[in-house]
Amino acid sequence: MFMEDTVHESLACIFPHVEPHDPSILNLLHKSQRNIECDTSMEEITYINDGSIIINESKTKTLFPDSIVHCRYQLLSMNPRVDRLAYGSWSNNFTNDAVLPKEAEFLLVVCYCKEKVKAVSKAYYALVPDLEEANAMKSTLLRKRKAERSPKETLSVIMVGLDGVSRNQFIRSMNKTYPLLMNNFSTFDMTMYTQTGKNTFPNYLSLFGGMTEESLQNWWNYSSHSDTLDLVWDEFNKAGYRTLYAEDWPDVGGFHYLKKGFLVKPTNFFSRPISLALDKDPGRIKSGHNCVGGKPEISFHLDYVSRFLDTFPYKPIYATVFFTRLTHADMANVAIFDDYLHEVYNVWLSKGHLDRTLLITFSDHGPRYGAIRETFNGMVESRTPLALFTFPRWFLEKYPEVARNLRTNTARLTSHADTYATLLDLLYFRSSLPLQKSPFKRGLSLLNEIPADRTCMDVPIPLEFCLCGQKSLSSMDTKSSLSRLLVKNVLNMINLKTDRNLCEELALESILFVVQVDLQGSAQQETREKNIYKVRLRTSPGLAVFEATVFTNGGPPAILPDDWNVEVAKNIDRLNLYNEQAYCSRDPKQRPYCYCKSLKTNYVNSTQQPTSSP
Repeated sequence: MFMEDTVHESLACIFPHVEPHDPSILNLLHKSQRNIECDTSMEEITYINDGSIIINESKTKTLFPDSIVHCRYQLLSMNPRVDRLAYGSWSNNFTNDAVLPKEAEFLLVVCYCKEKVKAVSKAYYALVPDLEEANAMKSTLLRKRKAERSPKETLSVIMVGLDGVSRNQFIRSMNKTYPLLMNNFSTFDMTMYTQTGKNTFPNYLSLFGGMTEESLQNWWNYSSHSDTLDLVWDEFNKAGYRTLYAEDWPDVGGFHYLKKGFLVKPTNFFSRPISLALDKDPGRIKSGHNCVGGKPEISFHLDYVSRFLDTFPYKPIYATVFFTRLTHADMANVAIFDDYLHEVYNVWLSKGHLDRTLLITFSDHGPRYGAIRETFNGMVESRTPLALFTFPRWFLEKYPEVARNLRTNTARLTSHADTYATLLDLLYFRSSLPLQKSPFKRGLSLLNEIPADRTCMDVPIPLEFCLCGQKSLSSMDTKSSLSRLLVKNVLNMINLKTDRNLCEELALESILFVVQVDLQGSAQQETREKNIYKVRLRTSPGLAVFEATVFTNGGPPAILPDDWNVEVAKNIDRLNLYNEQAYCSRDPKQRPYCYCKSLKTNYVNSTQQPTSSP
């Protein structure tokens, strides 16, 4: 176990201490199911072996003893000009086996009994072709990396991500996986790891690119393709690593939700074609999109990563798999992952895949809604995603100063940009010619000691996400003049975010709460001329619920002066679904705040379960 209790040394940032199993939180959480039940009525009767699809004869004799079964397959890929699924032509029918093209990656296999019109079996496959031409190029790039930069070590990287899960929720829910990582593996738990943006995309930019949205605004926008972004897997590609990126919910992928996505696949192996095909399959609706045939979708995507590792067991690889569908709307569903991650991590260990690999288990941000958000503990959890770094034990023993730095950094202020910097540092570990970081890139490598005097401004972490020095929340009278002033400024800011030609001007329906953030230590001294408040309000039309962070220049005085400065943080969270309320806008930055004017005559209230946008 490579995590120690937070040491209260002379740190510029002291995190609030929040127990994962605090009774005040447990009383507000519902229990999630821990298993996924899948429909097994249409059993798979084919399998892949040595580049061929083979019909399982023993299964067909058992299931269809009086019938002749024939199958056909269809290759799945991306349209080379647009971010859209392309279906290949159906193959000829076969009754025993069929040899696949050597470049086949994703396919659908459908089988029939000759006397039946409807399919009796359907199966999706995600393959990892091992092509000689690609291998030759990767070998050349690896030799170039070694000749030009002479890194001391070559470690692979596997990143397993869960959407919207806090560190504490992971600890509460993963009763097998968390103890396995902390007690049996060499894992460092970053206890002061902080999100850098409101939703998935800005956190992705920091995690995979070491950059902020502000750094892109002069040359990139949401109508641009993501191919032009300098992302970490580009560096691994150039260094000769085989690379993979997989997501389970393609419509809300970090680089695709209301964006153009990638024109060219960003990694050597990219799961988007099979994910799109699965989402378009009407048969999956019966199982809530959580199954692929008789198999849980979690297993399907983890099996894809496992096949990738099995295909290149002795070659350096970079792989990221990110799960959104189950945890996006309900963080309690992270418990479902426990058995699957516990099993696959043990399998990867037993096969030697982790012998020369950094395994990172992470999330993009914490939960952004729910009953716990009204508590101080919940506010902290919403800002603290998960970051577990698991290294090979031999690596830590060979480089004890790295192990010492990582242990120290578990109790230092860190963020996604530091993960990005760590990956680049590891790619050219102690190289004779280290990779030069762009001045627009952020982050410090966790292989080095993070400074004790680091602040949110240094990272940078926007103030509305900064937890340094925060101790508790003090409720305020929602009818007070101060509360009304804060809410008025938040409402004005919300309305400034929308186009009056498209969206209604929102009015205040009710003030749900106003709280003051109580500070301690150096944070209290630094902000003695500034107060921090959290404001939650409901607006009309549409009954949207918003939460904002507001800063004032002191007080509160008995009588508020006219020139009292009120600053609303730019990231304002929408805590419930906007559904079709924002259908008239394609601007992802506007949609959470927009109630389309054309809906005013057909007043539609959004009273569904709160959720965050991707």
